[in-house]
Parts: sequence; C-alpha cells; structure tokens
Amino acid sequence: MLIPAVVLATYPDWVSVLTNGRTVTWAQMTYFPAPLSITLLVAALAGVAVAAARVIAVRRPVSPRAPRGEGSRRS
Repeated sequence: MLIPAVVLATYPDWVSVLTNGRTVTWAQMTYFPAPLSITLLVAALAGVAVAAARVIAVRRPVSPRAPRGEGSRRS
C-alpha cells in the first residue's frame, strides 16, 4: 500500500534508469510524463491515506459491546 509513495519518492531515479542514465529533475517530470507523474502522485496519496486510516483505526480504543441476552432482541 505504501509502494506508490516509495516509487514517487524515487521517481526521478527510475526515470534516469529508463533514459539511459541521464539526470532527470522534478521540473522535467512536469513536461513530457505529466500524466504518469499525476497518476503516481494520486496513487501515492491514496496509499498514504489508507495507511493513515488503518493506523488510526488500530490505535482507537475499542468500546465494550452490550451483552446479548433475552432483552436485547426486539420482536
């Protein structure tokens, strides 16, 4: 789930590999591969949001449930 965030952080390095070792800057990422950059950014943000939501859900205290007995059912 956090793989897109890692790929986004190392994105210029990956593109440098694809461009035969040429150095690529973030400014250059906004020209030609803009759709790929935007898609990767959205995927990274979604992954980070999901990870944050899961951490918050795990850290939230669990409220005790009411015991289920004869009085808990409604007819």
